[in-house]
This record gives sequence, structure tokens and C-alpha cells, in this order.
Amino acid sequence: MNPPGARSRSRRWPAILLAAGLPFLLFAGHAALFGGWVIDDAGISFAYARSLAGGDGLVAQPGTERVEGFTNLAWALLLALSMAAGLFDPVVTPKALSALLVLLTFLILARAVVSGSLDRDRDPSAGDAHAIEDTLVAGLALATAAALTPFAAWSVSGLENPLYTLLAASLAAGSLGALGAEPGHRRAIALGLLAFLLFAARPDGLLFLPLPALALGLAGGERSRRAAAIYWAAFIVPWATLTAARLLYFGDPLPNTYYAKKGPAWDEVLGLLERLGPAAGGAAFIALVAAVAAGTVTAAAGLGRRAPRTLRHHAGPAVLAAFAVTAWLDFELLPTDWMPEFRFATALALLAPLALLAVCAAAARPLPPGRRRAVIVAAGLAALLGASAYGWRHTRAFAAAPPVPFAHVRALCRGMDAVAEAAGLERAVVATPDVGGALWEDRFTVVDLAGLTDRALGRNPRGGPEAYLAYLLERRPELVWIHGYWVGRTGLPSLPGFTERYLPLPVATDVPEAALHLRRDVAGGPESVTRAARAFEVTVE
Repeated sequence: MNPPGARSRSRRWPAILLAAGLPFLLFAGHAALFGGWVIDDAGISFAYARSLAGGDGLVAQPGTERVEGFTNLAWALLLALSMAAGLFDPVVTPKALSALLVLLTFLILARAVVSGSLDRDRDPSAGDAHAIEDTLVAGLALATAAALTPFAAWSVSGLENPLYTLLAASLAAGSLGALGAEPGHRRAIALGLLAFLLFAARPDGLLFLPLPALALGLAGGERSRRAAAIYWAAFIVPWATLTAARLLYFGDPLPNTYYAKKGPAWDEVLGLLERLGPAAGGAAFIALVAAVAAGTVTAAAGLGRRAPRTLRHHAGPAVLAAFAVTAWLDFELLPTDWMPEFRFATALALLAPLALLAVCAAAARPLPPGRRRAVIVAAGLAALLGASAYGWRHTRAFAAAPPVPFAHVRALCRGMDAVAEAAGLERAVVATPDVGGALWEDRFTVVDLAGLTDRALGRNPRGGPEAYLAYLLERRPELVWIHGYWVGRTGLPSLPGFTERYLPLPVATDVPEAALHLRRDVAGGPESVTRAARAFEVTVE
């Protein structure tokens, strides 16, 4: 005969499946509107994963310099596993993985809420009386996330977003679970490893690190400090190992993309690390995180003893609110991204509705059951309708003109390869800011004008036109492709030193302000130039 606790848990699963399943169906329908679109940046991760699976190491192209031109190590490793197993397609595989990861995310959060983690002081004699309220909170919050364009679009973009949100949600759910019992070593270790995986999915996941330790402190009890210390040890050991491996393999404690995309908030930190050098900079980075760890261990112990009664009474909603606020800080502190629909706000789009409804449910706790449910339904429907109105308008615009499709860049790269072949070049060197499709096609050696996979340009992202020209004169690419923003960013077409050496080809393309330049010493006569331009247009068409 099953114990009462097991029967209670088994009765929760229909509610969990309902709270997660219906929002997932909404997400699947929403995501289907984007069709086969994959963002070109995802091709960078695909290329690194292919090199790793093929035995060439974590490099953008076989035989090139070791530069960590991606920020999503965990995602790249997951893709490499699918490639090693022979199961990778650049459209089908990342979208199938994304769907699975979103489903797991919804199930994990629904289970955390329906199991009663939001209300640690719930009267055990009430049994499952609050199950309907918990199901409403989880279901309406997850449906709101599924209706939001930032969540749906970027979850199926080919980037790491669904893995990042899964790990952030798992960390939040684990922190909620820590509130209901005396902190244990196994839970603390599991939370520490989850935090490490979140960091490996994207380095800005570091911002979430103090929250599980503080949740362990809120749980109270004599073992809070020890559990918080174990949590940090479980994170720091693999994290320090990874940082050391980065230093040995790439010569840097941070991905190159953090230099290429740095904003004002990171300038001083990155500048200090660079001045210290790889070894000393890496040691300083590890020491900084260890100091934060020590501080939160102390804070966790103090929180368990001195937390106000109101905070203890509403610990679950407080933890979710802290995760939502941290997701917002994560979005705000990252450098401004050029891509529409808030690419770095996927975790915020997931956690904010859940925190909002959890706080509403906590505020309505003194009310009779019927009125409590009415408050939850009213707040949830308002959030869902608002998200649906936003999604209806923004998803249509996004799906009609998605940013830099991977397939489009691949076609452009086939065209550039045709130009190189017409010019008699066996394997050209091509400078381009659109590198995802270029690296994946691997038809020529890529010079990354965006600096993501190029250490020299990544370390000097604001060097100006003269710096770009000097670097190109050093690398001597046969072809240079620039367009739109990059015309002004590089300033190359206005520099005599560039126009003297490169000839713009008369090619027709639908890319705004685009121009393909061929180095004059390989261009040949007018007939050769015309033939090369025609080869590009025929291939792209």
C-alpha cells in the first residue's frame, strides 16, 4: 500500500500535466508561425559544434586559431552530441531540441508550483484544497509566457535561449523546493551544479548565483550556512575548472564575444582582466566570484535567523520575484542587442508572469477560497490577454521579416563562392560580418568583421575605419561583403586605401546598402568582373 504522501504526489500529476500541457500547445502553435527561420548567429554555434564533433576541436573552421567566438558552451556541446550521433539538421534539430527543452521547462515549473512550494505554511490538514489555485497560477503564467513573442521567437531561433531558460527555471524550482524542508546536502549540490550549467549556457547566468544560497538561508534551520557553503562549492569547483580550461585552450578567462560586444558596464572589468594578462586575470576573476560566494554564505545564515515574519510567510513568491528581478537585471546589464524582440529577455518573459501571479495569490490568501480563485483568474487572464495582444501584433511583423535568416546568409555565401570560382580562386579569404552561414558552408576562409570569432577585431571593436583597413590589409581577403550598419561601422567604402585595392562588383541583391568588393589584383579584366557578378546573382537566385 502506498504511503499518503505518494498518493498525494500521484494525484498532482494530472494537474501538473494540465498546467504545463495546455501552455505548451499554445507555445507550439505560436512557434510554428516562424516556420523554418533560424537566426544566422546560430550558425556560429553549429560550426564550432561540427568542428568538435569532427575531431578538430572548438574552432570556427578546421585549422584556424582557437578563439571562443560563442557564449553558449553548453548549447554548443549539446549540438555536438547530436552531430556525433548523426542526428543533426541545421533547422530540424535545434527546433526539435527547443520544443523538448520548453516542454521540460513548463513541466518543472508546473510541478514546483502545484506541489505547494509557493506556500510553505500551508495547513497539511487542508490536503489538496489549494490544488486548483496552484494549477491556475502555473497554467495561466506559463500560457502568458507562451503567448509572448520574445519567448516563442527566440526559443526556436537556433540559439541557446531554450536551454538557458530551462536551467534558470530549474534553479528557481530547486530554490523553491529548498524552502519546504531542512536544507540537505544533496539538494545543495544539485543546485550548485545547476548554477554551473546555467553559467555554461551563457556567462551572464552568474547573476542568478546568489539566489539559491539565499533561498537555502530562508529555509532556516541549523544547517543553512553549511548548505549554502556546499552549494557554492558545488558551483565553484566545476566553474574554476572550466575557467582554467578556457585559459589553457583559448588563452582567456572569458569568451571573445564579451570583448566584441562589451558595453560601458563591462569596460573597466574587461580592461583590468586584459591588463593583468590571461593567468592573473583568470585568477582575479575566480577570486571575485569566490568573494561573492563567501558573502552570500554569511548572508544566507543571517537571513535564516533574522528574516522578517512577512518574508518567511511569503518565501515562495519572494524567491520567484527575486528570480524575475534578476532576469530583468540580466537583460538590462547586457550590452544593447541589435536583434528585435528582446533576445536576452527570454528568461524574463518566462519568470515575470509566474512571479506576478504568485504574488497575487499570496496577497489573496486571507480571502475565502472562491474570491482567492477569482483574484488569480482575473490577474492571470489580464496578463494572458495582454501578452496575446502583444504577441498577435509583434509575431506577425517578426515572422514576415525575421532578422538575418541563416538560410539567406548561406545562399549569399554560395554566391560569394561562385564569384571566387569565377575569379579562379581555389579557396578564397572572405571578410564578412555575417559569419554564421559562412562558417557553416565552409566554402572559404572567413574573416569575421563583427569580431566574434576574430581575436584581433574582437579586442578592438571600436577601432574605427583605419583600424579595419589596417587589419584587412594584413589579412588581404580576396572578397569583402559589407552592408547596412556595417558600411558606417567599418567606413571602408569611403577610404581611399580601400577603394584603391578593392573593386565593387555590379551585383543586384535585396540586402540594403550591400556591396561585394573583389580585390583588384585578382579581378582580371571587365569580362571577368561581369562573369563574376553574374555568377553571384545566378547562385543567389
